Amino acid sequence: MAKKVNRKKIKTPEMMEELFDNYREFNRTQFQEKKVYNQKLDKTSSIKLKRPLTWEGFSVFLKKQNIASDIFKYRHNRDNMYPEFKDIIREIDAEIFDENYSGAANNIYNPSIVARKLKL
Repeated sequence: MAKKVNRKKIKTPEMMEELFDNYREFNRTQFQEKKVYNQKLDKTSSIKLKRPLTWEGFSVFLKKQNIASDIFKYRHNRDNMYPEFKDIIREIDAEIFDENYSGAANNIYNPSIVARKLKL
């Protein structure tokens, strides 16, 4: 039987924290545009909307940087290969939850979508 080889792309929890910090900073510069029609002016204008922090967004960010192809292996830790990452994963989970919940509560993000995403 072949032995599983552990090839961690993200070597330490500190490295993951730094990568998440980079993702957070990158995300602050990325906006989505929403077209809004003003009936009084009979004019359409654009509004820049902030993008929420998500695990999926973090995963795409890492893939585009050629750093890691599956961040969810670290998050779910099914084979118990990443126990040293549990604290940083918990911190990232809390930050993502807080941003999404606060954004939905303040109508920055769609409350219905966020509620489903956060399983509320």
